[in-house]
Amino acid sequence: IYGCFDAEAPPLVDYLGDAAWYLEPIFKHSGGLELVGPPGKVVIKANWKAPAENFVGDAYHVGWTHASSLRSGQSIFTPLAGNAMLPPEGAGLQMTSKYGSGMGVLWDAYSGVHSADLVPEMMAFGGAKQEKLAKEIGDVRARIYRSHLNCTVFPNNSILTCSGVFKVWNPIDENTTEVWTYAIVEKDMPEDLKRRLADAVQRTFGPAGFWESDDNDNMETESQNAKKYQSSNSDLIANLG
Repeated sequence: IYGCFDAEAPPLVDYLGDAAWYLEPIFKHSGGLELVGPPGKVVIKANWKAPAENFVGDAYHVGWTHASSLRSGQSIFTPLAGNAMLPPEGAGLQMTSKYGSGMGVLWDAYSGVHSADLVPEMMAFGGAKQEKLAKEIGDVRARIYRSHLNCTVFPNNSILTCSGVFKVWNPIDENTTEVWTYAIVEKDMPEDLKRRLADAVQRTFGPAGFWESDDNDNMETESQNAKKYQSSNSDLIANLG
């Protein structure tokens, strides 16, 4: 999936830094992943950094931004709509790495976030592989494999593992971004499950996806507001870590 034309660039595992430890159970030890294309493509009037950054701390906005999508009943996370219910303490973790990659981990949410009809098959498939991986890479990393990761590989590649979403944010100018959305699936998944997961990705996070539309409203207005007078003449508070 990844390549580089710079002969002086560090090896991928070094570039990923600490993020590699979390990604390897899914990208490597699972038996490998494959992209399902062609990608859905859409142009949004937003700076590419807005969505790239959002995917690192993605879980914080779900209850508010995606309230209507959650209430549609197509997700196992419907109770989070409007933050009527918050995840319990210890539900996950956040991390960032040396070269800018980062992610959130939502424990044991292998079934993804958007298609309730896929839950039984996804959980059965992931559960069987988790048991096998626990013997090979240990319980903690096997649990990471079966958890949901919202991740950005710096600078402009964002991934929702288990949900099967793989995005590339291609900057056109400071306020215009072309978004490419692929489905990403495990190589040894049954072909029917691959197809249904790929369909779910485009239905939710593709160009006309209902989760995607929620996000794009945020990204576009955030980018527009950043160019206004008040934003340009205010101090940036950077003491929250």
